[in-house]
Amino acid sequence: MGSAASVIQQGIEATKRQYIASKTLPKLLVVRTLQRIKSGTWKVEENEKVEEEQKDHIPSDETAEVHTNDGDDQCSDREIAITKEKCGQLALEAAGLIDRGGAARLEQARHLLQQVVEWREKLLGPLHANTLKSYAVLGFVLYKEMKLDAARCQYEKAVDGYEQVFGLANRDTLNCMNSLAEILTKLGMAREKEAADVYRKCLRGKEKLYGDHESTFNTANQLADLLKKLKQTEEARDVYSKALKGKQKVLGADHPSTINAIVKVALMCMQTGKIDEAISLYEDGLERQERIFGLNNENTLATAKCLCKLYNMLSVNRREDAIALTERIERCNGENRAGALHVSKHGGAKDGISNANTTKHIS
Repeated sequence: MGSAASVIQQGIEATKRQYIASKTLPKLLVVRTLQRIKSGTWKVEENEKVEEEQKDHIPSDETAEVHTNDGDDQCSDREIAITKEKCGQLALEAAGLIDRGGAARLEQARHLLQQVVEWREKLLGPLHANTLKSYAVLGFVLYKEMKLDAARCQYEKAVDGYEQVFGLANRDTLNCMNSLAEILTKLGMAREKEAADVYRKCLRGKEKLYGDHESTFNTANQLADLLKKLKQTEEARDVYSKALKGKQKVLGADHPSTINAIVKVALMCMQTGKIDEAISLYEDGLERQERIFGLNNENTLATAKCLCKLYNMLSVNRREDAIALTERIERCNGENRAGALHVSKHGGAKDGISNANTTKHIS
């Protein structure tokens, strides 16, 4: 056994190495260990237990930064409390500014959150839940300011951290991942394939965590829409089809979102050459749209025109169906034009009265 000074130095170096090896080790635990070393109540052999303490420790509050200046290896409870309180105050102030909106307030919120992120990274490390939340909120503000590349960086840190600490099937992980995919999509063609990969991973996580759920359907639609844009129509069709089955089960066949999914799958079937399947789906979608919304609805008419086009593609076999549907569309368009003319005539008089009254009050 070496001298007392040697044992203390060994303990300090071992604790430092342990902290460097794992960013998730709370710094307050390090401080307390160093205090035990100085008081002589810590042995070198106890270093083996530090890793287990780290795994079991789930931090709930902000903790203090480690100080190792000239052997004074401690941090006062007052410093911890003040820093914790200050971070909380800045985060709350930023949240209020975000809620109120406006470019100037968003800029103020961004500056506050950048300070919070800096302090929490130093005090807690980049994998603490509070630090990860700060990354996500700062990313949201940057997104609202249309600083997309900076927002991407913050969300990437949040996603990496959440997935490392909590896994893929976690609400915060998936929310940040979905936001990251949206930002990558908005960054343009250079990032769209990367966005599709993130959406795919996010969808797997949501299917595992939520199953057939609105959030899962939303991500599936976002992925399929992007795949359609990337001309990956077969995969887009499969993703739309899977979402359709879930919506039929959860929302019902006549729900507007389900009907919209029917039409999207029909379009993908048409683009991939599955004409008979596309016709069957378009007929189903048109029947539901016309029954619920009426034929003069914009979406209903769009579905009817697509179906008419498919009838014509089949030449003689559906020629009569195509003619009958075309006549119905034309009658509906004529009624819509007549209705628009009627509204224009009467609406013009009302607008004139309104303008006259306005002029009178102003003058």
